[in-house]
This record gives sequence, structure tokens and C-alpha cells, in this order.
Amino acid sequence: MKHFRSSYSLSRYFTPPKPVPLYLDLARLEGGGSAPAQFYGETHDGRDVYIRYRGGNFSITLENEAGVEGETRIVDTAIGPPLDGLISLEQVCNYFGITINGVCPPLPAPGDTSSEQGRDLSGATTFYSAWLSSTLDTQRRFLASLLAAFPGATLIEPILDDQFRTVGHRACPTVESLTRDDARMILGGLTAEAITKLTQEPLWDYQTGDCMIQFVTCGFQYPITKYGNGDAENMLRATGKTILVAGQVDDCLYGSFSVHSEFRTEDANRQGILQKFDQLLDEFFPAYRVEYFDLLTGRKEPEESFIMHFDPEIAGWLDAGADRWFSIANKGDWKNPRFVGSRLVRLA
Repeated sequence: MKHFRSSYSLSRYFTPPKPVPLYLDLARLEGGGSAPAQFYGETHDGRDVYIRYRGGNFSITLENEAGVEGETRIVDTAIGPPLDGLISLEQVCNYFGITINGVCPPLPAPGDTSSEQGRDLSGATTFYSAWLSSTLDTQRRFLASLLAAFPGATLIEPILDDQFRTVGHRACPTVESLTRDDARMILGGLTAEAITKLTQEPLWDYQTGDCMIQFVTCGFQYPITKYGNGDAENMLRATGKTILVAGQVDDCLYGSFSVHSEFRTEDANRQGILQKFDQLLDEFFPAYRVEYFDLLTGRKEPEESFIMHFDPEIAGWLDAGADRWFSIANKGDWKNPRFVGSRLVRLA
């Protein structure tokens, strides 16, 4: 599987690597949970085993043999997409070649919900994720452009009961009809039967239909509000200089906007659909270099700049005044403050 990179950024695609089997037989292993998922076990010679999975990273720590103090981390690797934190005991054993008293607990059959299974991390599934900062207007325009770029695409949102549990989905004919900040879009067209299925079942099985993309938006369900940060006020008190910070003023409000999808690793059709989606995402959220400056002297900070994709509406607000900054921080201390601000430079 080729990992396609979106322009100017690290790959938004992640295919779990196939682990090398440990051929490790344990006397005991139990646990579970999510973010982190944790498992505790014991070898046949009485040594403790600790397994942890959080943020896509998986580790196995084994107590050293008798007479040797400490422990050894025998596995420490990324096996899942960013922020993932759910994995079952069955998955741990099957992926890493672990048995319990000679038995490897089998993975449940498709559709079996008796075990709290996490995502498929076998390598057969590739995950796509992107995290951005965005104004409500740019989110609206981007979603509308998707509906225009993918004929037959359907925008849907969950239907919740009184206990806030998802009991189905409803189709939203326009972006303006969205009322929640957890939306999905099915690219490629839906039959009337599939739309009916969406209203009856709480989850959409991406293996049965077209490419599905999940959007975690901001501003559709609740208004975007200013986030708290006292550095601008502290700088004013310490230096007498007034500055404005994006996200902390009414004329530049933004929030988090993320997109997520997954597809069978060998599914070239869905891979191609996501490549088209990824190109459109970069058009709406171009790449900028984030640079840092001393707010009193104006000198550029020696610390390394980095590249991120941003909403151009935020960048446009920043460019409208020298007193506007994307973020500020005190790099000194409270007795001797040194305020540093960040700005965005769009890449050609």
C-alpha cells in the first residue's frame, strides 16, 4: 500500500504494520478499557506483564528474570491511527502471537458484539485523519463544495434518543440543514434502500457501501465561543502593549475541525475517492509556515518553524493588522516576562 501524502504535510493515511509474532505463552492475561486499554498478565515463571494501548501506540513491558532488577519493554510501536485507544484482548493475542496457557482466544465473527473490539488493526484497513482549525463559514463552504464535487453524495447526521444514544441517522439535503457537530458524508451515491437503512441502524458499515467520511465540526450545534487565555492581558499589564489574538476576539472565532475515514487497504476505488477528497481539503485549507517573533523587539525567534494547514479566513484576519497574532506565549517567567507570538506565512 502506497502512503500518499497531502501537499506540504505528513501523510494523513495510516496502515497498521504487521507485527512480528512474539510466540509468547502466558499463564494469565486480563484487562481492557479504552484510552488507555490496559492488560495485566503473568508468565509461567511468575514475571509480571503489562500491556498498554493509547494514542495509536502499543507497548508490552515484561518484568526481568529473577536476579535481574527492572523490566524490559519488548514492544513499543505505533499500530493504530492517532488518538485511537481501544483494543480487545483477542486482538492483542492474535496480532502479536500471544497465547494463554497454550490457547489463543479467537477473534469474534463479523457482527458479533459480545467482545469490546477496537478497530481492525491487522493491516487490512487503512485509516485517514486530518485535524484543522476552522471558522464556521469555511466549514460550511467546504462541505457544500464536497456535495458539488461528488455527485450523488449524501450528508447525514445522527439521531439521538433522550439518553443521547445514537438510534439512527437522517439525511441532510443541504449543509444548512445540519444541526449537529458530528456529521457524515457518503461519497458515491446511496440507494433509497440504503437511506432507509441509515434511519434504522445506529452505525453505517463502511464495508457495505460507498466511501464514508466522518466530520467533527464546530459551530453547527453550538455557537463558537472565545477560548480563554490571559497572556494578552498579562502582556498589556507588563508592557503596555495591546495585541489581538485569533480565537480570543469576536471577529475571528474558530474551533477544531477534523475529518476521518477508513477503507480496505487494497481497495483502489476508495483510495482514489479519498485522494480526490484530500486534494479538495488542501485547496480550502492551504499550507502555512508558522513562525515566531519576540513581541517587543520584533526579532524572529531562533526556534524551528513548522508547517500546518490553516483556514485562510484566519490568515486573512491576521494579515489585516500588525497587532494581530495567531497565538502568544510567555517564554520567560512572571518576574521577567518575554512574550512571543506566532504568525502564518502562506507557502507558494
